[in-house]
Amino acid sequence: MKIANVFLGKTLGGIEQAFLDYTQALRLKGYDVVDFVHKDGLLKDKIPLEVRKRELPFRKRSPVTFYYLFQAVKSEKPDLILVHYKKSLGMFRLIGKISGIPVVGVAHNPKTKHIIKSDFIFSITEYQRRIFIEAGYPSDRIFVVPNMIEADEPFKAFDGFQNPPVIGAIGRFDPMKGFDTFVEALGILKKKGIKFRAKIAGAANKSYEDFYKKVLDLISQNHLEEDIELSGWTDDKKSFYESLDVFVMPSNFEPFGIVVLEALKYSCPTVSSTAEGPLEIFSGTDAAVMFEKGNAKALADALEKLLSDLPLAAKCAEKGWHLLKERYDLRTSGAATLDKAVSSVFKQLGKA
Repeated sequence: MKIANVFLGKTLGGIEQAFLDYTQALRLKGYDVVDFVHKDGLLKDKIPLEVRKRELPFRKRSPVTFYYLFQAVKSEKPDLILVHYKKSLGMFRLIGKISGIPVVGVAHNPKTKHIIKSDFIFSITEYQRRIFIEAGYPSDRIFVVPNMIEADEPFKAFDGFQNPPVIGAIGRFDPMKGFDTFVEALGILKKKGIKFRAKIAGAANKSYEDFYKKVLDLISQNHLEEDIELSGWTDDKKSFYESLDVFVMPSNFEPFGIVVLEALKYSCPTVSSTAEGPLEIFSGTDAAVMFEKGNAKALADALEKLLSDLPLAAKCAEKGWHLLKERYDLRTSGAATLDKAVSSVFKQLGKA
């Protein structure tokens, strides 16, 4: 079966990485995959050389764009179209209707606009699946396919904290990422006399300059200038996670949280908020210490608990690594979940 995997945005980030992971996982399961990417986007240079790609223009509601997309689909003749970029879903729904090709909307967030008009939906969480069903979408056409990563790092047994321990977080400076809560929690630890160093790896674009300034002000107000390193965005994830004793996911809202999987990959003891995605990832496990999202005191208490309990940190590191392997490993469990969803779509279509 041939699958067109589509992302027509220009930037790079978590969704774009998920798109690339889909390509790899589908190929591992024997599907013929062609990637549709924006001709002026950063993603086009990330496609593996062995993968066929179509570099296409995209402008919403543009007849010229529609023509090029339609011709690409007509030329490739895929059996299924997976669309990760919601702005292009309208065009692909129409192209699919004209061509008789089903379209799957890959839902990377719980917004119902556009996505519920897809022929099928792949949702990254059960939480989102319930939202789409409540919005009237047929439950038998929604499949939960969590994000996945290549879990190719061996487990590294926890052997104690550095002196002082290093606490880290990573992500863009978006208010929903909770870096203000993180800094406030570190301020509480400092007032208690608990020694630490902290790292925040991430960048702020123009949309979030005010929030970035807020975080800087909080660092100053809590006298943390010498305790927190703002390293900017990093492509060397391995070095970042391996430099940490504790990883923190402080998000107030998080549809999934691929950075959580990255921390587990490097056997990093994790403290996470009860935001939507991380809560579902860790539900029923002892793989992380959880705290109430948006609550700086609760985060400070969770960090203090973990930093004072070496066996707890060791347990989180081990259980987290195994959780990743069992549910989210691109090459095994992750690819199997995606393959099951695709197979279910083809079965409903009578193509199994």
